[in-house]
Amino acid sequence: MIGVQDDAGVASTNNWMVSMATVVDGILKLITSNPKRDRDLMHKSSIMGGRNRSKLIKATNLPLRNWYIEGNDLGIYAVINNYFTAVKNVLWSTTTFRSFIIKTVGVQALFDILKIMLNDVTISGMDMADLNIKYFADRLFKVRNVDFSDNFFQASGTGRGRIKNIIGLSMGIIDLNTLKISDSDRQDYAKLLQNLVHPKEKT
Repeated sequence: MIGVQDDAGVASTNNWMVSMATVVDGILKLITSNPKRDRDLMHKSSIMGGRNRSKLIKATNLPLRNWYIEGNDLGIYAVINNYFTAVKNVLWSTTTFRSFIIKTVGVQALFDILKIMLNDVTISGMDMADLNIKYFADRLFKVRNVDFSDNFFQASGTGRGRIKNIIGLSMGIIDLNTLKISDSDRQDYAKLLQNLVHPKEKT
């Protein structure tokens, strides 16, 4: 996730970065709720000198866990790669360098959204092997007009939650009425969503 900001102030994928820990943590949350416990379980037995994932317990709220237990690392890679390729094409390719969607909190929020999407797919019975770039891009397209450089978003835990919420609200996978937020935040979300329906004309 690295590259150059062009003359128009657009942040290309060559001039910004997040830490590897951010990416690793995002992936871990798709396959485990307790990495230390899982590591200890895998150390108890091995196959051909490697860690035995079969000792791990399956879980319904961790969308890629079963694939991890089965050793389907290519499937895990494909889903995550397809999702972030769609993110790059729809969101990152047109954002400005000031946008929080390319900060650590933005990437964390994007992983949060991926988890929600994958859990919804699991519930619906859809085959996760069908989650190609177009599938993700079609859903993220509804988010393309969100101004992630707005002061409403910020580089903090609160900012992460707000980015996750506005993406989820825009995509229809989060319900505004179910969010435990202040009346002020509720009004801000409603305003941002209204701007997506009737985007302001750029001068």
